[in-house]
Amino acid sequence: MGRTENPVDHSVPSRGELADFLRAERRASGLTYDHLAERTGVSAATLKRAASGRVVPAEHTVVSFLSACASGPAKITLALSMRQRARRDERGGGARVNPLLIFAPYELAVGLVALHKNAGSPSYREMTRRAGGSHLLPLSSISRILNRRTLPVSQQQMAAFIEGCGVRAGTKAHDEWLAAWSRSREIKELRTGDNYVETIEHMMLNMAQEHSSRQGAIRRRLRQVAKSIDSGLVLAAVQAAAPHLIL
Repeated sequence: MGRTENPVDHSVPSRGELADFLRAERRASGLTYDHLAERTGVSAATLKRAASGRVVPAEHTVVSFLSACASGPAKITLALSMRQRARRDERGGGARVNPLLIFAPYELAVGLVALHKNAGSPSYREMTRRAGGSHLLPLSSISRILNRRTLPVSQQQMAAFIEGCGVRAGTKAHDEWLAAWSRSREIKELRTGDNYVETIEHMMLNMAQEHSSRQGAIRRRLRQVAKSIDSGLVLAAVQAAAPHLIL
């Protein structure tokens, strides 16, 4: 008869919830941790720690654990979502960010940092793996983006970055983030003058028509952007506070 497990640590509730889920799946499978270790190639100690609630296990560990329990794709997807939430909560939570309200480059820079944090702060190597390889998302580029020293240099790199943060291609959220990147490029190229007013008005009309439920917020945000570009007050203030950051 195996030793009784210590109680799950619920000091971080979402982390404890994931541990409870893993333990329930192991019990349902009828396997011991030693049996799981044999099937996964992951040590029994690591598997026990994953189901302790004291740490957020690595994504690979969660997938291996549940695959060995024959839990099925739906439960593995659920567990990975729980892991993402636990990792985010463990690190102090994240700010809500709506890509529909991102226009200026500095807003995109802040938004991408928040997106990464809300995704549970995946490691650079994990992001590269999710994105499809370092040729699409180099580790050095991730570092510079997250330190707000650059923005994705192309739409392809933008797609790779958000996919590295768990935003799946073909989803509404994926399209909204790519649109935010495109808008930030347009705003960056604007200068005071006749063309800038026309571009802002055109952007306002298109956005309001595409997202009718958010017309008010989008219109207010675009007016703020137009005003900041015209006066230069917002950009100047940010640049004075942190000249190395993306503006």
